[in-house]
Amino acid sequence: MLPDKSAGRDPAAADGVFEDVREAERFYANLGWVTLPTKPGEKRPFFSYAERRDAGTVTTPEEAKRWWGISPQYGIAIGLGGDGPTVVDVDSAAACAALADRLGDTPVTWTADSGSADPGRFHLYFETPPGLPAAAKLTPWHDDLEFRGAGGLIQGVPSTHPSGGRYRWREGRSPVDLPLAPLPGAIATEFHAHAERQAVGADRPAGVRPATAAPPTAMTAAHRLRVEHLPGVCRTTKRFLLGEFAEGPDWNGRLFRAACDLAGNEYDDAWAEAALLLGAAPWDAAEGEKALATIESALSQPRSPAVERPEFAAQIRNRFRR
Repeated sequence: MLPDKSAGRDPAAADGVFEDVREAERFYANLGWVTLPTKPGEKRPFFSYAERRDAGTVTTPEEAKRWWGISPQYGIAIGLGGDGPTVVDVDSAAACAALADRLGDTPVTWTADSGSADPGRFHLYFETPPGLPAAAKLTPWHDDLEFRGAGGLIQGVPSTHPSGGRYRWREGRSPVDLPLAPLPGAIATEFHAHAERQAVGADRPAGVRPATAAPPTAMTAAHRLRVEHLPGVCRTTKRFLLGEFAEGPDWNGRLFRAACDLAGNEYDDAWAEAALLLGAAPWDAAEGEKALATIESALSQPRSPAVERPEFAAQIRNRFRR
């Protein structure tokens, strides 16, 4: 962490924390973050970030002297994910409200205000947890709320914004004020969900059959996560695949409807059959044969995806709350 200068910050300093861009670069380099120079008011770095990221190369003192020593007005682009931070990029007051609604409040961590001078635009920095799937940009909660991870870049303090202002650490939320917070679990879940959707073809072009995934062999945590985020599949089907109706009434009918839903969403037959049998959990060989016959019947011809009925589901939930 930087020496505590919060009691007497120089108002003429680059951002109120770092004295100049060279001090900022040394701080990021000491954290092991990849940094690259950018022209004032621009976000694209001079050099390929992908090459340095793939090689695991951080900026050397010699490079820093050559880049920012000669041109101290250059900005700093920070590589995200891996050994770098994961950043939440908030671009509007509505996006800030969406974030607080999901997490209960705006997280307390290093916060950089945008050089645009718009109070609703800022960056929240977090530690990147081990094993977080790569995603340069995700916007699952709001169009103006970006989760930025491995493969992406962010303009670091004290770079110059295209509007002419500088990115600055928010008072009380800088590296001299508090430690870097861990990434909230709800945001990490979105990165994992994105990876799972890619694995089953959620991000495919319209009309293209989902990529074949290995058929599941057990009700593992990874399989449960995949089921929770199956694109296009209705909630009742997901509940069946998770085994919630294995011993309930209308077991065979539920199996047939779940199989039709998967067929309507064009999931691979081998994957669908294995997932349906896991959810059905037939208790003997005879029931297993019956389940297979039901699945084969459902998958044997074109089907339409199931239609969600949220108002009906809400009625059921309210009934059980009484």
